[in-house]
Amino acid sequence: MTVPHALVCFDLPCLVRPAEGVAHEALDRALRRLGVGPGTSAHSAALRCGLRWPGVAAKEMFRLLFGSADRGEAGAAAFDDAFGVMIARRGAAVAPGAAAVVAACRQSGTAVCVTTEFSAATREAVLDVLDWAELVAMTVSPGNGHDGDAVPAVRTAAARALVPRGDRLAVVSGTRSGVRAGVAAGAGAVIGIPAEDDEAVLGAAGATLVCDLAGLTDRWSRQLVG
Repeated sequence: MTVPHALVCFDLPCLVRPAEGVAHEALDRALRRLGVGPGTSAHSAALRCGLRWPGVAAKEMFRLLFGSADRGEAGAAAFDDAFGVMIARRGAAVAPGAAAVVAACRQSGTAVCVTTEFSAATREAVLDVLDWAELVAMTVSPGNGHDGDAVPAVRTAAARALVPRGDRLAVVSGTRSGVRAGVAAGAGAVIGIPAEDDEAVLGAAGATLVCDLAGLTDRWSRQLVG
């Protein structure tokens, strides 16, 4: 087995820009599947939440909507499934700067892992649309070696790559939860990409650097992990 020089774990949502309306339509489909139709107060309230991605936020919204943790899980799963379907139908684009920084990481001998709260099926639907199968060394998602929490996901990736935590491990995320997970997992560099959370929030969460993906130039990609 070839051991990489280092490992960078990218949180999938910070690499992807779904086509306009994908998240809204996915949420509508999930609500209908759960018996919550248009015109109801619950349907309107859910759409006002403006969920962009499957994950913890979806579970919490559905839990509050239905008043049950089990229903929260069911709702999040329905949203995840619908999101994968809509991505396959409507498409997605690579976020500006993402392809360049991922390619530069690989060229420098750094392995690239995508971590995500998506189910495996939805994750693969997104990667298929982006045509990134050859760029990503590994993927880690629920049911693929961790329980959905981002901290075990990063640790699982590091263990598989035989990369010790510390200066040879970096995490790139667009959310405060992803940044905190990188810090908790012992990553030597935790990069915040302003997206779902802004620069101040990411910095307060512990990011060692906050910048746009386009700012992670070839120089940065080689120095992410020392």
